[in-house]
Amino acid sequence: MEADLLRALQTLPGITAVSDFSSALYVRGGTPDQNLYLIDGVDVYNPEHAFGIFSTFNTAAIKKVEVSKGGFGAEYGGRLSSVLNVTNLDGNRNRTEGVVNISLLSASTTLQMPLGEMGSLSGSFRRTYLDQTVSKWVNEVPAYYFYDGNLKAYLDLGENDKLTLSFFTGKDTLDYKLDKEANESFAFIYRWGNTTGSLNWKHLFGSNIFMNFWVTGSRFFSKMDIQQLGVDEQNYLNDYTVKSSFEWYLNENINLKFGGEHKFLSADYDQEWDQGKINLNQDRQLTSGFASMIWNPSVLWQLEAGFRYNHFTSDETYNDIEPRFSLKYRLDESSSLKFATGRYYQYLNRVPRSFLSSIWSTADKFNKPSMSDHLILGYHKLLGQEIELRLKFITKLTKICSC
Repeated sequence: MEADLLRALQTLPGITAVSDFSSALYVRGGTPDQNLYLIDGVDVYNPEHAFGIFSTFNTAAIKKVEVSKGGFGAEYGGRLSSVLNVTNLDGNRNRTEGVVNISLLSASTTLQMPLGEMGSLSGSFRRTYLDQTVSKWVNEVPAYYFYDGNLKAYLDLGENDKLTLSFFTGKDTLDYKLDKEANESFAFIYRWGNTTGSLNWKHLFGSNIFMNFWVTGSRFFSKMDIQQLGVDEQNYLNDYTVKSSFEWYLNENINLKFGGEHKFLSADYDQEWDQGKINLNQDRQLTSGFASMIWNPSVLWQLEAGFRYNHFTSDETYNDIEPRFSLKYRLDESSSLKFATGRYYQYLNRVPRSFLSSIWSTADKFNKPSMSDHLILGYHKLLGQEIELRLKFITKLTKICSC
């Protein structure tokens, strides 16, 4: 019915699904909220349509996907299990082209075009149409649809400067009425979705120092209204981030990476009903810095060592250090050994609900940050041109907060 990125990733070793009806990723024993989802450098929270059946990533708009299933480097933090880094299309700089797709579930379009000689533009939009077909023909089927779209501009500011502007939005709407023909019938309206935006400036200092600077914003929301019961619920999570990273190629054998980020996090949950009211507001800040070194002493060896420092501020302050180390040894032209270890902290955790969207909660004086230690030993062997063999021994010791 629908090509889906997360469904495809569920076929990879080390990644499983809880059921055939869920696109959520369980990576080597971790839960879905322990995965870091990035789209053009922005954190995405609850990246799911249709109550988890489909993901919010439109495959027609994707340029590149990078997946790390553990032991990832010091440049990534805030999650315990894995990193999924999605980069959308920059746009065709030579000509205008477009694609239209129609499936049993949705219709989508993707357009790419040059912006003169200074850059390119790409955009996509996807929408389901079950609310316009099946739900109108069958009284028992509620009116439900989702849409998502993205727009991305890639600009050349000079030989040493590149600028990327990216925007993404997606929304699900469920309008349920028990009896569509009756004026007075049990009904509720439920909406949820994500909106992200990012500005990325790449700058080359000379020939051996490269900088990435980001300003990003991400928002997840859900709203529910059950008029007959007098229930009104709203849930928001806002993430505004400034981050930068540098790569310094000292020589052919040594590469340094360092940088930092600062997050402004705001989580709000409000629920009202006839007998009472719940109002939870959490304003948090997370400051992180990292440094790592990649050393290739010979063509056979590659070593990477680094650390990440986190300063998380809530009603209690947490200061944590995350050491990281990996080693790769090339046995021959077709096989290699790899060892990786590291410590990881997570300051946000998701409270799952079976039908409704999950609620995000942050670490505080009552709930400590979650922590995980990774230990990975692997063997990689190429068997011909199209087949490869990977054997891995993995140990993850995880301490989850008592949210």
